[in-house]
Amino acid sequence: MLATLPATGWTEGLFGRRDALLLYLLCIVGIPSASVAELACGDLAFTPEMTIIIAGDVQAEIPVDPDNPWGVLPIWQRSMAVRNLLVASAGPTRLAGPLTQAPCVTDHTAVRLIAPPVAAPDAALFPAFDRWGNPRALRARSESGLSASAIRDVAAIVLTGRRVASDRDEWGRAQARTPQSDGLTELHHDHVIDLPDNHDAGIHARRAALSVVNDADIAYLDIDRQAAKLLERTERLLARFTDSAVT
Repeated sequence: MLATLPATGWTEGLFGRRDALLLYLLCIVGIPSASVAELACGDLAFTPEMTIIIAGDVQAEIPVDPDNPWGVLPIWQRSMAVRNLLVASAGPTRLAGPLTQAPCVTDHTAVRLIAPPVAAPDAALFPAFDRWGNPRALRARSESGLSASAIRDVAAIVLTGRRVASDRDEWGRAQARTPQSDGLTELHHDHVIDLPDNHDAGIHARRAALSVVNDADIAYLDIDRQAAKLLERTERLLARFTDSAVT
């Protein structure tokens, strides 16, 4: 599942990198969504014992697999690479180039056994984006991080394979919503009003409009004839005035 999430491309790599770490902590480590939503960038640390320690309210230890390019360490590194750029920039412009030019992750991609740099330890680990990759309120944790319900929505959308463009706007909504069974808002049609059959009335209206249009053509022709007569009369008057002036 994690290997199918894109790590390159705009804006696919932006969402893919963030969501890969989110899904790892939520689904593999088993951290509750409410605790994941409260994580800050500085809550993760890499120890010499090849373990990632999560501080805060979670207090989890995750062993690192040095041969897995989709393990927790490289996923964390890729996520922090874009997170640090977002902290340093007010918009997503600086991210498009690096994500588009980044090499694809394969089974042979080497794992760097170092902790990623953290530009803003207090910033939310999982920021909210709109569908175009624009971040929302970068530094304030209470405003910039995904809510627990939004995190559940992200997981549901990815796990059910509904990765479409219209879903991205929902991923970026850091607001409390009651999650549905599939993570998407259900549409209810209990109060749909039946519309009357207006077919015959529509046909009559079209015929009446056609009659009006035909009458308009006749009116325009009459206006053209009257305008021609007035022009001819004006030219005769001007000719008489010119002749009298010359004599």
